[in-house]
Order: sequence, then C-alpha cells, then structure tokens
Amino acid sequence: MFLPATLGVAVALGAAACGGPATHSGTARLTTFHAAPTGRIVGTFFTEGGVAPGNIKHPVPGTVTIDPENGKAITVKVGRNGEFSAVVPVGSYSVSGRTPYLVQVSPSGKQTESTCYARTPTVVTAGHTTSVPVGCYIA
Repeated sequence: MFLPATLGVAVALGAAACGGPATHSGTARLTTFHAAPTGRIVGTFFTEGGVAPGNIKHPVPGTVTIDPENGKAITVKVGRNGEFSAVVPVGSYSVSGRTPYLVQVSPSGKQTESTCYARTPTVVTAGHTTSVPVGCYIA
C-alpha cells in the first residue's frame, strides 16, 4: 500500500518544479494520501431448489453487485464456477447477483434478469476475507 504516498511525493515534487505550491521557505510541500483500510469479499453465486431432488446448489455465471451503505456500488463478473472476489473498503455491504440463466418475463414478453440477494448484510473488516453466498432460490 505504498503507492498512494509515492503518488503524493511525485505530485508535490512535480508541482514545485513547475512553479506550483511551495511553503514559505521555498521547498515543496509533501502531500500524503492515506488509502482507506480494505478487506476482501469472496463468494459463490448459485441457484438452488427446483425439481426433485431440489436443494442442490448449481453455480451460475453472471454479475454480482457489492453495494455499500455509503458510497458507490461495484459490479464484478462471475465465471461459470460461480466464484467471485473483490477488494473493498471496510464497511457493511448488501450483495446481489444477476444471471442470464434466470429471467422474469413481463406480460408484454420483455425479459429481464432476476436479482438474487445474499441473505444477510456483509461486513468487511480491515485485512480480512469475508465469505458470502449469493443464492437464487427456485421454488
């Protein structure tokens, strides 16, 4: 995580060389950027239920959206194995998924991918990995 501080030094030195911001003594100011603490969310996106024997989880491809309580949501691609992973700032998230294998059809015939949700909010702590299953439950 040294990249943000390195960028701060480069920006400050570049600005001083170009006649940019300087302190009263004529030396460049050092601007330090602090990266927010992060953790990792990993999980599996799957369908479950349906015809007998039912209750069998089937991984599905698609997208998973990780939506923080405060901030901008991110969307990650999910491969055929249903697995996904993302590094995110510490916080609480709702996690949902969409797959082209599960669609809703409107009375007019328009098809849209159904949204499936993790059953509980996902809490990410600094330096840790949090596992979250995202399931589409089929009756």
